[in-house]
Amino acid sequence: MSLVDEKTMKNAEKCKEFMEATMNLVNKIDRHSVMAEEMEATVKQLARVAPHKADFEKIFGLSPYDYYMKKEKEK
Repeated sequence: MSLVDEKTMKNAEKCKEFMEATMNLVNKIDRHSVMAEEMEATVKQLARVAPHKADFEKIFGLSPYDYYMKKEKEK
């Protein structure tokens, strides 16, 4: 693993907080509802424009979307 500076860590944390807030909203919607597919597409687009996405990828090794969707599937 490469060395990362404190600024990169803080930026990755900001991105993580953004995605956690997004996923909290998604978790409130029933997975079997009509809106489930639309919500997944919305999450994918929000992950694309997440702040400091590049720093998140440096720290976690995955894009925010892949990281959180992997966690969702493990539940």
